[in-house]
Amino acid sequence: MRQEAVGAALGTLGAWLIQALRHHRRKREAQVYELNGLHYQVLGHAWDHEIKDFKVVYRPLYHCVSEPARFEAHVLAVSHFSRWESKFNRVPLKTLPAAARRRVLAGPFTWDSKWPALPEHAASLPKGVRSRSGLGTRSHEPILLEQVLGDVKGFIETVHNRLVAAGFDAAEEGLEMDHICYRCESVQEYQDVLAALVPTFGTCMVEGMIGGRPITTVLLKEPFCHAGYSVACVEVPCPKPNRARFTKGANVVASSEIKIVDFAYFDVANGDLAGKHYVSGLEHVEIVVGSPEDGVEGNQRLLDFMDACRQKGMSFNFDDRALSKTLNADISVTLTEPAPVRGYHNLSEF
Repeated sequence: MRQEAVGAALGTLGAWLIQALRHHRRKREAQVYELNGLHYQVLGHAWDHEIKDFKVVYRPLYHCVSEPARFEAHVLAVSHFSRWESKFNRVPLKTLPAAARRRVLAGPFTWDSKWPALPEHAASLPKGVRSRSGLGTRSHEPILLEQVLGDVKGFIETVHNRLVAAGFDAAEEGLEMDHICYRCESVQEYQDVLAALVPTFGTCMVEGMIGGRPITTVLLKEPFCHAGYSVACVEVPCPKPNRARFTKGANVVASSEIKIVDFAYFDVANGDLAGKHYVSGLEHVEIVVGSPEDGVEGNQRLLDFMDACRQKGMSFNFDDRALSKTLNADISVTLTEPAPVRGYHNLSEF
């Protein structure tokens, strides 16, 4: 009996020590800041329903009484991030005066069984990235690819449905969708989109100068799978200067190794694709036709592809201006946005 009592006491002591160590560790991890010689502890970030964004929640590490025309006495306060980041300086816990250090509380200060890994502090969203709600500049939740690129699923479905309506089902034929392309309206957006994609969603596979401007291909860590396709890459072209605006349509391009389905914007009055001003958004997808054995030289695979389309009765009006290229020759066909009465069966050449 005595041994059991000693064992129970030791077990209780062990549990208490573990709890004490955890408490000490959490206290060491406290985020403490200094302003004008006074110290504060950040408890987390809270959503403000009035401004539709997050604010910093903090507590003074001293007895805070009211000051005329400034604030009331309080033990908790909130601040917008621009004020907090410009005025408050984070300091190590060990540098705090003893009186302030004794007031520091050990977290965590939030808990939700359905969000066991939810951080107390909301991460700022990269430039150009929308929150899941479309509100605010920060989020507790991990960023999704759609927050950077928009409705990727809807985009793929639109292109796929228009191709199927035209008689070409790339998914049914088991063809690979190599990449999707996101057009940027400015150089700054180009840089912001790449910063949002890399390294969160992938790595920069190649950035090359094509047509006098950089085009970057990002290899995704996890392929984006939808509608029977598995997309491994995102292409992000940097815009050229002096782009003219254009209207909406869709374009299909093919090469000796690839066929690009281009959901693009173009000037109906100007058939030359060069020099257009692109608005931000998804522009095209690239679907591989043929096989690696076909190589990248010559255009026989393209000629065979066009002939097969004609034999199947597909009403594609091919643009063959790049058919004579020595390497990676390509052809294109435009699928314009149809009138409502025609559904997705209207095809025309730009």
